[in-house]
Amino acid sequence: MLLDFFTITAIIFQFLIIFIVLKEQRDAKKDLANRNKQWQNIMDEMDAGFVLLEQIEDEDKFKFLMINGSCINMLQEHFRHSNNEEDVQYINFNNIINHTFKELGYILPQDIYDKYTKVLATGKTEHFQYFDELGNHWTNIICLKVNSNKIAVLCDDITEFKQNQDDLHIIKEEIKKQNIFDQENNE
Repeated sequence: MLLDFFTITAIIFQFLIIFIVLKEQRDAKKDLANRNKQWQNIMDEMDAGFVLLEQIEDEDKFKFLMINGSCINMLQEHFRHSNNEEDVQYINFNNIINHTFKELGYILPQDIYDKYTKVLATGKTEHFQYFDELGNHWTNIICLKVNSNKIAVLCDDITEFKQNQDDLHIIKEEIKKQNIFDQENNE
């Protein structure tokens, strides 16, 4: 009878341990979900676009793992200029996670694809600017390696900055011409 008491106590103790472990796992999952939601909220508040991409093994494709609202807006604008407007309205940009550019009907420009794969191969961060001729806009892109097949990309539309640079260059040239003309008249 004494052995049965110890056996029963041991079984109860094991169930108690299992219950505690399961509760801790459930609490950890809730905590992780809350942290992920907080992280997503922070990312969505960023002005710059952010996307986490994974290269699909043995394929020349990248799929979306994470994306913020700013990047979705940039993609929508880019797709609008590079595709038929009717095609763009059927793309659910809020549900592109685990889809590739190709599945969205877009071919990633070769020079950008080459930069992304270079980052994966070398581990060195790439910082470059890309001009979209169809949309007539500039994007500043920073790409860094996360692990063997994932990259994080930060992007920002710098079209207005580039236009201001061009305008400033034109003004400088006009001032330069004006100064030369003034010098010639003074002589």
